[in-house]
Amino acid sequence: MKNTIVKDTLREIKKSFSRFISILAIIAIGVGFFAGIKASGKDMKLTADTYYDEKQLMDIRILSTMGFDEKDIDAIEKTADDIDVYPSHFLDVYAEKGYVQDTVRVHTLSKSTKINSVQIVQGRMPEKSGECVVESAFLRENLYNIGDTIKLTNEDENLSDNLVKDEYTIVGTIYSPQYISYERGHSSIGNGSIDYYLMIPEEDVLLDVYTEVYLFSESAQNQSSYSSAYEDKVDQLVKSLEKTAGVREEGRYNEILSEAQSKLDDAKGELQDGRKELEDGIKKANKKFGDAQKKIDDGLETLKNQENSFWSQINSAQKKIDAGLEELSLGQKAYEEGLIQYNQSVKEIEANIKSLNENKDNLPLEEYEAALGQYQGALALLQAKGEELSLSKEQIDAGKGSLNQGQKELNVQKTKGISEINKGKAELAKAQETLKNEKNKFTKEVDKANKELGDGQKEIDDAQKEISDIEKPIWYVNTRADNPSYTEFGQNADRIDAIAKVFPVFFLLVAALVSLTTMTRMVEEQRMQIGTLKALGYSKISIVSKYFFYANLASLVGSILGLTVGFRLFPWVIFTAYGIMYDLPSVITPFHMDFALYSILAALICTSLSVYLACYKELLSPPSALMRPKAPKTGKRVLLEQIPILWNRMSFTTKVTVRNLFRYKKRMLMTVIGIAGSTSLILIGFGVKDSISDISKMQFGEISHYQMMTVLKDDADMNEIHRVFQSQKNITNYLPVYTNSTKASNQGTDYPITIFVPNDENKLNEFIHLRTYENHKPIKLDQDGVVITKKLSLLLDLDIGDEIQVEDSDNKPLRFEITGIAENYISHYVYMTRDYYEQSFDKNITNNVILSNLKDDSENYRDHFSEKLMKSDDIVGVHFTLDNVEIFDDMIVSLNIVVLVLILSASLLAFVVLYNLTNINVNERIREIATLKVLGFYDNEVSAYIYRENIALTFIGILVGSGLGTLLHEFVMQTAETNDLMFGRNITVQSYILSAILTLLFSIIINIAVHFKLKKVHMVESLKSVE
Repeated sequence: MKNTIVKDTLREIKKSFSRFISILAIIAIGVGFFAGIKASGKDMKLTADTYYDEKQLMDIRILSTMGFDEKDIDAIEKTADDIDVYPSHFLDVYAEKGYVQDTVRVHTLSKSTKINSVQIVQGRMPEKSGECVVESAFLRENLYNIGDTIKLTNEDENLSDNLVKDEYTIVGTIYSPQYISYERGHSSIGNGSIDYYLMIPEEDVLLDVYTEVYLFSESAQNQSSYSSAYEDKVDQLVKSLEKTAGVREEGRYNEILSEAQSKLDDAKGELQDGRKELEDGIKKANKKFGDAQKKIDDGLETLKNQENSFWSQINSAQKKIDAGLEELSLGQKAYEEGLIQYNQSVKEIEANIKSLNENKDNLPLEEYEAALGQYQGALALLQAKGEELSLSKEQIDAGKGSLNQGQKELNVQKTKGISEINKGKAELAKAQETLKNEKNKFTKEVDKANKELGDGQKEIDDAQKEISDIEKPIWYVNTRADNPSYTEFGQNADRIDAIAKVFPVFFLLVAALVSLTTMTRMVEEQRMQIGTLKALGYSKISIVSKYFFYANLASLVGSILGLTVGFRLFPWVIFTAYGIMYDLPSVITPFHMDFALYSILAALICTSLSVYLACYKELLSPPSALMRPKAPKTGKRVLLEQIPILWNRMSFTTKVTVRNLFRYKKRMLMTVIGIAGSTSLILIGFGVKDSISDISKMQFGEISHYQMMTVLKDDADMNEIHRVFQSQKNITNYLPVYTNSTKASNQGTDYPITIFVPNDENKLNEFIHLRTYENHKPIKLDQDGVVITKKLSLLLDLDIGDEIQVEDSDNKPLRFEITGIAENYISHYVYMTRDYYEQSFDKNITNNVILSNLKDDSENYRDHFSEKLMKSDDIVGVHFTLDNVEIFDDMIVSLNIVVLVLILSASLLAFVVLYNLTNINVNERIREIATLKVLGFYDNEVSAYIYRENIALTFIGILVGSGLGTLLHEFVMQTAETNDLMFGRNITVQSYILSAILTLLFSIIINIAVHFKLKKVHMVESLKSVE
């Protein structure tokens, strides 16, 4: 008997192969979509996890405000037994080419570790100093080639303290597991964003400490990335590292303080020695200067005495000479007077002698001789007197000569003495000047020394203050979740998983519905065979097993076919769609036995349940009733006939169409449900696209008005910040804000939030529009409570008037009344006024963020403008809203491809459903159609007879499907949302129209196909008695 049933089933499959294929196709599409979408998110994560394990992507990255020394590394290595530790360096610099300047993060390559291994794309790895490898995008976007040289600089244009070289030759391009997307993170230089990364040999770095430490956990590697088990393993390691961090932070702090204080004490000692040395020098110099001054003074005194003695001697000698000259002058005068008398006497005697000689003849001889003798005696006496005068003259001349010689000698002595005195005075004056200069020089040196000592003291005081201000080093223990590339990829995979939780289920439900319709039609067609088998004594189980075998075989084959295609096609399409955003190897598409079993089981249950529901009523009937044809449905008046104003205005064909529709209510209902299900699936696909697209438009267009966010240092000088922002002509207005990341909770459930405190709440609306989600009514901050975002209120099940618990910096819970719930789509915020925050948290706050609106935020200007702002020491980052928009737009592009896959799959299912239902409708009414042909209806009229019903049911199905799709879309979006993301709920009119057009287009195509089938209906064969 079993063989008979099997043979009969195989003959039935051959006989109704199109029906078998329709069930198989519907199940294949449903299962393929269900399993493929379910597997996509898992395969994405598996591909990434395999890549991470192969490249040993770090599990933890530790940063420190003071770097890491060997003691820190030793402490980290002792944290756990199954970890590999890789201390490394990174440095943010500029890469210059012409006028282009990119911010580049330089990492080091180590041959001693496999952590964060890179994949060579082109070229080779660096083999010597001065060589580097860069990411592929760097060459592509900057027109570099392998072999070119990169010039690296920093803000001081000097890298000699950090790197061995500032020029590196590109020898290859790489992919790094740290950077699987184009998001590179943030930097404290340039415009605040990292453009590219490159890697150099670790021996080229000159830093004294490590700037980062990577950890790779073998136990965490055994868990799948993005899984809770992996996160638990890493969290355990993080907790251990945080304990190590606490110890090493304190230890390093004390070491730094001790070392700094020791150096400072040495400096103080050197300064004290310098002061003592200066004091001793001053004493020695003063003594030296005193001795020199005394020597000069003594010299002056001696010179003065010598000068006085000299002049005394000179004056005494001069007096003697003057006296001698005076005496000679008197002698000269006496001589001259004697000479005159002598000459006169001689003349007189000579005159007398002459007169005597003249009168000789007149005088007696004796008288003459007596007179002559007398005259000659007188003349002899005068000659003696003359000789005396000559002798006196000689003596006077000799005295004059002697005195003149004495005067000359005196003059020489005087000149010499004066010269020596002047020389002595000059030497003493020179010595005095030298002493003065030495004193001045020494005074300057003392002043310089005092200044240096003062500067030294100031430096010591400043150093002491710096030591007092030294903050304890802070370790930042980051996991893969803090890597934006890693997290973003996981979130995208989660979104696919979220969609897979709901969307594929509807596919299976629609497939089950069509399977039920198909099997019901098959059972109804074979009533007589069922009756005959019952009459021959076959059991109900034996009879129904044929249909179970038929349906389940179609379901099994369809499931296998769907799984074969679905497990390969959908993950590949979705991963390829995301491939434009990530640098990952080709997707891994294993066969998921769990999903396969779930899918096959669901398909078999659907078809088995369809068979049971189709056969149940028939198997209850007696064989005699089953062996007779089913009585046709009797015509009944429809509701519209009770409304004459409508019914009477209808044409005959329209009335027939309405009566036929309501005559076969079950068929109408199944068709409407099938079309509605297909339309709703297409509409959900379009709605998902609309909702995801709404995020960027709503968040960054209608809610957040600001165009730039500037992140400030914790101790930023706000006066300087105001000066900088007011001096920038491109900034139209700005708003200082304080933000703080913490947790909010309610009834034991907590979520991360950002507290947002504007400096002036009256200006907040110029930058962020707080409004209600439902009717967009503005919300104003007040002093009585806080405003929270919509998604947070849903997660914590809170409403206006409830209290929300928020932790302060010491993890102390504080409760706040909720006065408003604001529309928001990304992250969770709690808004409050500045006064209310400071009063509630009992602390004064300093703004750490500036929101700004700009005149020009074009891409070319953004980089230039952000670089200008980043030159301020108080600014650590500049972020533009358009950058966030571009990131979301990139994500939406990828999701659009995914949504397109959903829409195409839904469209394919809709097409199969419509074709199957239409085909069943035609087969059920084959005798009716043949009768119309016998009555003289043309082929076009017969087709129109069916078309009108199909079109009417299609329109009804579209309307019902639009309503159903709207409801299901709301459910899908709620299910697909992540904790920190809220999708829109709007479906655009265009999406409704496109869904309706697609459904109507499929209906038209199928009607065209049915037209040719109707033309082939044979009137005689179709009207033969089935009894």
